[in-house]
Amino acid sequence: PLLSSSQGAKQQVATAKSEEDSKGAAPSLLYDLIGVANHMGTLSKGHYTAHVNEGGRWFFCDDTWIEAVSDQELYRMALTGHPYILFYVRRKYSPLRIVGE
Repeated sequence: PLLSSSQGAKQQVATAKSEEDSKGAAPSLLYDLIGVANHMGTLSKGHYTAHVNEGGRWFFCDDTWIEAVSDQELYRMALTGHPYILFYVRRKYSPLRIVGE
């Protein structure tokens, strides 16, 4: 989830620490990239596009059209081109369990 305030961030850190204390080990916090907003131009004007992940497939969105893109094309266009904002979602925490405990 995206946090919109520092209070929310403090609450999330507190939750992570309480999970750590109760289980004796730090939780595994993993994030998945779900979107990239791209900007081409200057600070005063320009053009925005986006790459979004829907159901495990990546799509490029530009004004009135959308097209599917490969992972390689995503990397070339979004992550090495003009990324402006990256959007992530945190995976649900699931502690590892050792068989036999």
